Amino acid sequence: MSDRKKTPDILGNVLGGPPAKTQRTPDIMPDHQRKKPPTRRPRKQTAPKAAAKAPTPETKPQPDPEPAPGTRPVAWEYRDVIFYDYAGYVVRYVGGRELPDWKRTAPRMSEYINQMGRDGWEMVGLLSPKRYHLLAIFKRPVGRSAKTDKPVDL
Repeated sequence: MSDRKKTPDILGNVLGGPPAKTQRTPDIMPDHQRKKPPTRRPRKQTAPKAAAKAPTPETKPQPDPEPAPGTRPVAWEYRDVIFYDYAGYVVRYVGGRELPDWKRTAPRMSEYINQMGRDGWEMVGLLSPKRYHLLAIFKRPVGRSAKTDKPVDL
């Protein structure tokens, strides 16, 4: 810092005072407070891996039970129905197809759900994908009728 260029004391000359003494500007930080340059941090030491424990019957994943011989797993059929709020919710779409003249002839929501229950359908979901729309999802075993619980000829 002693290599600084000497500048004249203009303010001292203007005010008429004695020339200012030049002072050595101190370093920003004393040496004992200066930080050392950062060094590479050592890598984290990972703990040695523990030996794998043998799974106990409680933690061992159990396979899905196999169906009894001669029986098949139940297959389901699904139906989606969209109800539209038109002076009360009425059926507008069944299976992705819009009912013709749905404004005049479509059944009310409660009537339709009751009829689906009598035909062996169970409602498994109801959500509102859009304003004024309700989407109902129904399911039933493939080829089963609620009245007889016997396979139906398809």
